[in-house]
Order: sequence, then structure tokens, then C-alpha cells
Amino acid sequence: YLRSFGLMEVTGIDTIGETSGIFADEKSFNSNVVSLASYAFGQTFTVTPLQLIRAQAATINGGYLYTPYLVSQVQDGSGNVISQHDSTPVRQVVSAETSANVRKCLEYVVSDGTGKNGQVAGYRIGGKTGTADKTGDKEKMSWFPSMCFAPADNPQVIMLITMDSPSRTTGTYVSG
Repeated sequence: YLRSFGLMEVTGIDTIGETSGIFADEKSFNSNVVSLASYAFGQTFTVTPLQLIRAQAATINGGYLYTPYLVSQVQDGSGNVISQHDSTPVRQVVSAETSANVRKCLEYVVSDGTGKNGQVAGYRIGGKTGTADKTGDKEKMSWFPSMCFAPADNPQVIMLITMDSPSRTTGTYVSG
């Protein structure tokens, strides 16, 4: 699934300097039961925020992984299209049915779960709160990524909101 969701590759965004996450080589990964178990819940590897939101978008958009872009098209002074981003999916990573079920579950997170504080009157929003551990400075080891999208039944926008090393690491201060 890491490969399917594009987490082991650069996203291909139309800008320079993109980096990818860090993963153990396949031999090390398969020979270490602890690493295998840790990978299952998102530990012992790193991904970029863009890789993360791209993978999350694939779970809610009908199941398709896309190449992100900053510029959808370039026009000349007369309005003629000089170049246009190719919005063909890279691949399907989950079925449309699975994607619909994920959207329903993530809408529940905002309506009745840990993301209740993310509700906005008149909008159906889906989302997921989360936590991640960072290596390095022992005093500031947490990163709190949360994702939300709207409208929940036909997503048109998705956001990744992060708090890097907040002063408090529990409760609605950071998670809701």
C-alpha cells in the first residue's frame, strides 16, 4: 500500500526541489518483525506533507491517486492555452465503494468524533485528527497532522493542518 498510495515516490508536482520520504530498504524491512509491525501503524518511516495529503485525497476522491500541481494551465495574452496540466489519474488505489465508506467514516469523525470542533454550520465536513512522533529534540517530539475535506459527500477541497511541537500535546487544544 505504501507504493500504491505514492508514499515511496516523489509526487511529481510542477516545481523544483521536491523530496520524498525516508524508508528502510526492502531487505531490512522484511527481516525485522518490529519494523514490520511499526510500519503498520505509521512509525519508522517519514513522508512529506504533500505525499501525505496526496495519499489522503486518494482515499476520499473515488480512489484515484493524482499528480498534484500548482498551475492548471498557462494562457497567452489572447486567452489561448499554451500548456495545460494533465489531470489523468496515476492509478486507482482503492475502489469507489471503499472511498465512499471512508468518506462516511471521516464525516462521522467531525460530526460525532474527535474532530467535533471542526464543524462548520451549513457544511458537511470530513476529517481525521492525528499525532506523529519526531526524532531529535527530546523536549519537542510531537507533530500533529490533521486532515479535513469538504463537502463530505463530494470532496472539492482537502487541507492538511499541522502543529509542530505544540506547548500542549493532549486534548482539544491540539486535536480538535
